[in-house]
Amino acid sequence: MENLNKLQQTLMILRNIYDDIRVINPISKRILFDKDYNSINEGYCYEFSGNEGPCSNCVGMRAFNEGRSFIKLYFNGEDIVLHTAMPFVMGEEKYIIEAYKVMDDTSFIDGIEFNCKEDLKQYVENINNAAIRDEKTEVFNSRFAHERLPAEIELSKTSNACISIALLEIKFAHEYENENVRDYNIFNIISIVANELDKRTDWISRIEENKFIILIKRENDNLCSEDYMRIIMELERKSTLYNGTNFMLGILVNQRVLSDMVYDAKQLIEYIMKNVKRTYE
Repeated sequence: MENLNKLQQTLMILRNIYDDIRVINPISKRILFDKDYNSINEGYCYEFSGNEGPCSNCVGMRAFNEGRSFIKLYFNGEDIVLHTAMPFVMGEEKYIIEAYKVMDDTSFIDGIEFNCKEDLKQYVENINNAAIRDEKTEVFNSRFAHERLPAEIELSKTSNACISIALLEIKFAHEYENENVRDYNIFNIISIVANELDKRTDWISRIEENKFIILIKRENDNLCSEDYMRIIMELERKSTLYNGTNFMLGILVNQRVLSDMVYDAKQLIEYIMKNVKRTYE
């Protein structure tokens, strides 16, 4: 009861500052309480941002994983919104308070003057991408995988889609004296994979220097397997262009155990990297 009263008091304070407030479970993306402390337990947090699925730059999940508050800017229609995510612990459970404020004056942000809305939109998109993209390969980074994968696993329980997770490891026959050559080869091989993915549902994320997690979402396991085979065929066909660079792709066979790890993203990623079945090499 004490925790519930503390939550209610916190929401009352924030209500005087922000336009809207919600308490969410960042794993299931379910909204638990609204700004008036009504228990609703329905709807998904990303729907209020105009998205059909989880946000790529999810500060709610970031606040959950790192135990501190984060903010971001995003566009909702023509409005630019300041989104704040704050962790809140109730007993043994941890939830996220998400607070939203429509910004009235957007002509100056971070000391930068914007003369038109399109320039501002591009700036907001760039800073959101900087948080979740790997600079060298331009695919998602490790932070994205730690924030997105638990939600993908949880949401797959209530959807008709099947998700399949794989680990791609790029191997070098010799050490490159020039780092730029190595990075160039990695970039080109990862681009082969990225071009074969459905950008609406699939993603690839760099976990370590030469290791990448791939997630494919399809109607059934057979379609997932077919798409992995297509990726492998493309890799085999084109990777010979990059001298001394090989690949290994392993698919995670037993995904049922992952449901028990969704609240610990680090443990989840470590399990995947240790337990993929090294199918193609």
